[in-house]
Amino acid sequence: MFDEALEHLAKRVAELVVERLPRETSGRVPPDPLEMLTTGEVATLLKVHQVSLKQWRGRRGTGPPYVRIGRSIRYRRRDVEAWMEEIKDERRE
Repeated sequence: MFDEALEHLAKRVAELVVERLPRETSGRVPPDPLEMLTTGEVATLLKVHQVSLKQWRGRRGTGPPYVRIGRSIRYRRRDVEAWMEEIKDERRE
């Protein structure tokens, strides 16, 4: 009985949190800035080949910042977006 009540309460809290999340004009929840992206996802986002990202990692400071988790490479969404803004600002100068 207690477990059922706790589960019901947890579901209701989750529903309330989702209801109060900021929404884009399309009605979707905005992306989480702390989300970890794979090389493939970043390549798609930047519209470049995965090989380009690998080459950029070999040249420090060329591409977006990344983290190594074991043998995997991941990119924080906020870091990729900040890097894109930085590149955009450099091109304006």
